[in-house]
Amino acid sequence: VGGAGVARPRLGEVPEAVAGLRIIELGGMSLDDLLHHYSPRPVTIHEPTILIQVNKLYRHDMSPLELYEATRGVWPLGTRRATAKFAIPVFHGVIRAIYRIDSWHPAASTPYATRTKRDVTWPGRWEFVGREASKALRSKYVGRSAEKHLHGDRFPVTYVNC
Repeated sequence: VGGAGVARPRLGEVPEAVAGLRIIELGGMSLDDLLHHYSPRPVTIHEPTILIQVNKLYRHDMSPLELYEATRGVWPLGTRRATAKFAIPVFHGVIRAIYRIDSWHPAASTPYATRTKRDVTWPGRWEFVGREASKALRSKYVGRSAEKHLHGDRFPVTYVNC
């Protein structure tokens, strides 16, 4: 590696050339995350679901609570939200989790542990309270591609079977 005038990396350092073309956009990724990102298998969603594109909020090192709170609020939704049983966060077309929706509330009306009141105070928007879906549903959907259900990046929310 490197010729005249090119510094060699020290032990444990990653040379800039191999740090990754999209490292800033995608962050450090585990092998599972890399496989899901670059070759996710498509999935057909059968349950009444809201797909929520979390592209601006998602990080690969998010805790489960951070991902849940980024997913649950705050979104511009209509009355169809009431028929959705599940909410699925999608990052660049790939499903990252699945949550059962227990109830809907106006934005900023329920507590958050990882987001500030300022981040979630949006008049006319909604948030849900819920819990992680069953292991069977997580196995069925997480890491799979939801691209065929999405309507591009213009709309952060897509209703499926609602």
